[in-house]
Amino acid sequence: SSQLPRREYPPNLIVRQDSPEAEGTGLDGDSVIQAEVILTVPKTSVVKRLGQFNDVTMRAIDQCVKVSLGL
Repeated sequence: SSQLPRREYPPNLIVRQDSPEAEGTGLDGDSVIQAEVILTVPKTSVVKRLGQFNDVTMRAIDQCVKVSLGL
């Protein structure tokens, strides 16, 4: 989401557009990954890949998901 929360929550990861975490993602602004909102999307609904997160950011996202699921 591009709607940044007023404060950070454990299952959220804020990614600033000008940060190393955003490099190669295709994000066009500051964004928040909301791991408490997990959805499945059919591959047929994905038109094109905009980018991807690096390994360090993916580990941070994994940690947010674990917090969200209580693991």
